[in-house]
Amino acid sequence: MTKPTHGLSPALIVLMSVATGLAVASNYYAQPLLDTIAHHFSLSASSAGFIVTAAQLGYAAGLLFLVPLGDMFERRTLIVSMTLLAAGGMLITASSQSLSMMILGTALTGLFSVVAQILVPLAATLATPDTRGKVVGTIMSGLLLGILLARTVAGLLANLGGWRTVFWLASALMALMAVAVVARAAKAQIRHSS
Repeated sequence: MTKPTHGLSPALIVLMSVATGLAVASNYYAQPLLDTIAHHFSLSASSAGFIVTAAQLGYAAGLLFLVPLGDMFERRTLIVSMTLLAAGGMLITASSQSLSMMILGTALTGLFSVVAQILVPLAATLATPDTRGKVVGTIMSGLLLGILLARTVAGLLANLGGWRTVFWLASALMALMAVAVVARAAKAQIRHSS
């Protein structure tokens, strides 16, 4: 049984909402950039499409194999680790010199972006009963905004600095989120007993 150590502060709720949005957005950054990436690597449109497919397959694998770890391990550590690994996947994507490296980077990012699906139940667990609905709604708003804004932001950033800029910046933001989670959620460690 999971027992909350205390309720969530407004700052931690916002942090978790932003982290959830950034994590899920990482699956969608490549979509508006496929033509540019295809041109850069001299790929056909169908070959470039494998980049998006890799992200979604990675995400599906993460849902199947990684999300259940949230019931077995301390969630804060799991969240920080998965956030950093997703950032690492985006670093591979940003520095890729071939389609295979790009696919590897996006697959790893997709795999570890399921951290969003660990943040939502953690927020529900830590929230007090009278604020649980509001807290989960706020975190889910971050998730939905991440999905909706990812493509637009990626397109704008790519126009300003190229497609790699999107992944460099997204990787840096994910790493900052990991640091922020460590700093803000240090007292919100949740352990599970069997």
